Amino acid sequence: MNCTKQSTRSSIRGFEDLPVELSQVIMCHLALKDLEEFILLSSRVYAIFMGARGTILHDATANELGFEIFTAAAALYACSHRELRPCRYTLVAGSCTSSMATKIHLRGHTQVLDIGKFQIPKTAFTASAVKEIISTHREVEEDVKFYGDLYNVVFSTIDAVRIQLAIYMGTSATLLFPMEYRDLLESYIKGIALGLGRYRQRPEQ
Repeated sequence: MNCTKQSTRSSIRGFEDLPVELSQVIMCHLALKDLEEFILLSSRVYAIFMGARGTILHDATANELGFEIFTAAAALYACSHRELRPCRYTLVAGSCTSSMATKIHLRGHTQVLDIGKFQIPKTAFTASAVKEIISTHREVEEDVKFYGDLYNVVFSTIDAVRIQLAIYMGTSATLLFPMEYRDLLESYIKGIALGLGRYRQRPEQ
C-alpha cells in the first residue's frame, strides 16, 4: 500500500512539473468522473484546472457525450437559461442539410432550425452547468428506453442517437418559440375538445 501511495505522489509531482498548458490539455481528455477525482489530488492540480476550467469542462463533457449529442445538449442548456439563450432567428437555416437541423411547423409555415449553428461559450461551463447537462441527458436516455419498452423495440445505437437528437431539438424549439408552440397547443386542444363535443352530440343510431 505504501508503494502505491508513493507511486501516486510521484505521478502527481510529475504532472505538476509539466508545462501548465500541457497539463490542461491532458485534463481535457479525461472522463468527467476521473477529472472530478483528479483535480482534488493536490492544490496545485486544482489550481491548474481552475486556470482553464471552462475549456476543460467543455471538452471533457464533449468527449463524454460525443459531438452531436453534446452540441444538442449544450444548446438545450443554453435555451433553458435566459442569459445564454441564443436569438432564435440566428438558428434558422435555409435547408435541412445538417444532422443538427430539423423542420418545425409554426403558424402555417415551415422553418428549419439548426441548433448546430449555436456554440455555447466555454466560459459558461461550470460544475453546476455540466451536472445539469449530464442529468438532462440521463433523462433523455430514459425517455428513449421508455419508448422502446412501450413499443417493444430495441433501438440500434444509431437510431437511439437520432431519437435523442429529436428530443433535444424539439425541446429547444419549444423554448425558442414559446408563443408559437402555445398557439399550436391551444389549437390542438381546441380541436380535440370540438371533436369530442361532436362525438358526444352524435345521435344514437
